[in-house]
Amino acid sequence: MPIGPPGFLRRALTQHLELKFLALIIGLVIFYSREREESGERTLQVDLMMIGQESAGDLVRVSALPAKIEIAVRGPVGAVAALRAEQVGPVAIAVEEAVAQGRIDLRRGMFNLPDGVRLLWASPSAIEFRFEKRLVKTVPVVPKLGPTDPDTAVDPEGATVEPPQVTLTGPESAVAPIAEISTATVSLDGQGPGTFVENVRFLVPEDGRVSVSAERGRVRVGLLPDIVESERTGVPVMVVKGTDFEPFGTLTYGATGLRASVRVRGLRRVLEALGNDEIRLFARAVRGAFVDVDGNGVAEAVVPIEAEKRSDLWSVVAIEPGVLEMTWTPPPPPEPPPLPPGGPIEGTADPAAAPVPGRPWTP
Repeated sequence: MPIGPPGFLRRALTQHLELKFLALIIGLVIFYSREREESGERTLQVDLMMIGQESAGDLVRVSALPAKIEIAVRGPVGAVAALRAEQVGPVAIAVEEAVAQGRIDLRRGMFNLPDGVRLLWASPSAIEFRFEKRLVKTVPVVPKLGPTDPDTAVDPEGATVEPPQVTLTGPESAVAPIAEISTATVSLDGQGPGTFVENVRFLVPEDGRVSVSAERGRVRVGLLPDIVESERTGVPVMVVKGTDFEPFGTLTYGATGLRASVRVRGLRRVLEALGNDEIRLFARAVRGAFVDVDGNGVAEAVVPIEAEKRSDLWSVVAIEPGVLEMTWTPPPPPEPPPLPPGGPIEGTADPAAAPVPGRPWTP
């Protein structure tokens, strides 16, 4: 009796059942073991690297790049545990691609992941790029000086820097606002008069967007005694009579001449504490300075106003007015004593011919 298809199928299903069950069990073991291994997950911090220069042509990158890219992966436990950040990364992005697209989405193919390990997510998931026009600009370098000692000042000609100027290169938004570059502070503490030289660094923006042609230089500073001038008004003038001046007569001078304005020169700290009462002005009246020009018995003189030297730390360098106008009227000659009745007594000299005290007498 011929065997039909149902008999053949029955024999195919029932023959060698033990082998078929063994293959099924082995397959199930392999399947479940792989499913168990794929449940392993892990996060890593991966570096980012730009390929090419930071700029392309006249464009320079101004957008910040993330320091690290965090990723999460899933795969066989052994493979995931063996992953190292330096093996997975860095993620390389070409500058030309960034310029062309502006936004780069992070994909699995950008990470060096072994087979069987999947990328779950990346943070950030994309990187935005922004570029600006490159600007090259030359600016002066300005020295920044610290305070000097109390009796020392910086030479009015100022301090000099070598090099006196530097060239800046970077994005237009960062370079254009910079008008000058300052040096680090030069300490002048304890430095006396003379020339002081110090090597210093230049203070450039620290965000890395601007490059400078020189980062260090030399500052030369001239130091002088801190001498200044000060104007004073209403300083009293004292009139002093010379030893040859006759004690009699009338000495006259204008009341306005008893006050003067002066210019005082000296150390700054000394002048700041100097009061007008410490400035002594005087006009010395000596007999030889007076002349009776009009012949009216009144002698005139223009007497210079002088300043008494009272210190080596300051001095009076100008006085206004510089002179004091004076007049001197000599005393009238003494009147002769009255004659006795009947005229002069015989044997005595005429009182009118007697010598006047203090004047030469001619008989």
